Amino acid sequence: ALKGDTDYLSQLIFTLTEKHPDLVILLIEKESLFIAIGAGKTAAKTISSATLIKAVAKVMGGSGGGKPTFARGSGKKKGQLTAAIAAFEELLLAQTKK
Repeated sequence: ALKGDTDYLSQLIFTLTEKHPDLVILLIEKESLFIAIGAGKTAAKTISSATLIKAVAKVMGGSGGGKPTFARGSGKKKGQLTAAIAAFEELLLAQTKK
């Protein structure tokens, strides 16, 4: 969980996934509960950031959407941060096994 500017966090995801096309990354701003997920071009062939964001945001009592390479949303339940990260990991593993 990070604290910071949501535009910066989105740009950080774009920079990292451009340099590392096989990367999938989750960033959560711990104050506003802004959630962003990115997948590099290679990773996005089998993993959808949009699918991941819907599951993570739902655990946190929020919603989200986007594209296979980048999705964002927000949550409402700070107490569900650990559960949201666990949901991300579980769904990510399930998507990579397809």
